Amino acid sequence: NTFVLKRRNPPPLYRKGCKPPNMRSRHFIYDLVEDRDCRKRTPINLILTTYVENVGDRGDRITRGPYDAYTNFLLPGLATYDTPENANKFGADDPNRQKTKYTSPYVPRLLKTLSESILCVTMSYDHPWTLEKWHIRNSFRKAGIHVTEDSITMPEREINGPNIDLQNKEFYVTITVNNTEKTPVRCRIYHHSNDSSNRKKIGYSDELLKEISEPIFPEDKPILDSLPLPLSIQMEIKRKALEVGIV
Repeated sequence: NTFVLKRRNPPPLYRKGCKPPNMRSRHFIYDLVEDRDCRKRTPINLILTTYVENVGDRGDRITRGPYDAYTNFLLPGLATYDTPENANKFGADDPNRQKTKYTSPYVPRLLKTLSESILCVTMSYDHPWTLEKWHIRNSFRKAGIHVTEDSITMPEREINGPNIDLQNKEFYVTITVNNTEKTPVRCRIYHHSNDSSNRKKIGYSDELLKEISEPIFPEDKPILDSLPLPLSIQMEIKRKALEVGIV
């Protein structure tokens, strides 16, 4: 908290090199000039890093209030600060910059939903397996999303199990919408066992979805980091921020 104050009674002047006169109680009476907590905060200029529905396209400049900018654009990775470097990177000053076109008005919302999701892929702890497209299709169906196997692009490297080291680790699959638009989707491996003793070893908890995880393949990290933070993790960050009084 910052307050700007002014002395109601200025202290007396004194000659250079002389001892300052003693301050009286009246010299410690202050008038409030400004309470900076009540001052309107300056809006933040941003550059969109991707298409945002009803806001703009990649490279468009927008202006938002501090809370809206941090919460809805900077934190999810949908925008960055308006600097010369970022303007050059995202083509903000390029008049020939191509605008995003979609095959359906519902595609932007679908791509946003997929990119902010964590797809839980539940695999057996009791029997050996190799991850295939139908596992991903069934996992999407459990999440209430219908996809065909033809629209799923699997990782280049095989994922085999059971392997407890894969528990809560991330990889991504690419989903193609209307044979045109593509988006990576964050996935996590979770094991399930019919044996109660094995379930204790696995130690699954819904709280794991609120934590940032590591990729199965290190080369996938740049792609996973480019995706917006999942909503469950965003909500957990906000909750912790409220607890310490940041927001």
